[in-house]
Amino acid sequence: FIKSGFFFFFFFAFCLVALLCFSLMQGMFMYFYWGHAGARGFFYAAQLTLAALFVAAVATIVNTLKHQTILTVTFGVFSLTDSHLITVGLMLDQLALLCTATIVLLTAISLAFGIEYLAREPVAAATISTMFAFAASILWFLFSVDLGVMLAFWELAGFFSVMLINTFYSRIRTAQ
Repeated sequence: FIKSGFFFFFFFAFCLVALLCFSLMQGMFMYFYWGHAGARGFFYAAQLTLAALFVAAVATIVNTLKHQTILTVTFGVFSLTDSHLITVGLMLDQLALLCTATIVLLTAISLAFGIEYLAREPVAAATISTMFAFAASILWFLFSVDLGVMLAFWELAGFFSVMLINTFYSRIRTAQ
């Protein structure tokens, strides 16, 4: 198992799933408790998590291409009716992993630009946390197995998008 390389595939896939769970919780925590660490603290926490996500995604891409495998992680199955089941889980395929690496890289670049631009603004921590939570919900959308879960994370991404726009317009209203 270890000599065949599947150990590293499951290790990096487990790290990726754990980081996805952590990133969504971290984004929610940063949004609701943004006054505790400040903008710079949330920036460094987000960049560290994004760097770990990028490394795990690239390593999982390499291992899935090497072994020609797709990993499906199921958290649970819920039954709405006798004919419809909702599967809550993740599917780690090559295209979703490539999109993950791209989204994580673009989010890290935009956060790096945004911290210098927003460092003096009172809404910097709220903007950073909302952007991080938006990226985490998009990543969960990419890895969703079921259409119901996919729509839930799509709506969550829409909610965080509206919150980003609201943060920007509240800054403009405050300046006037």
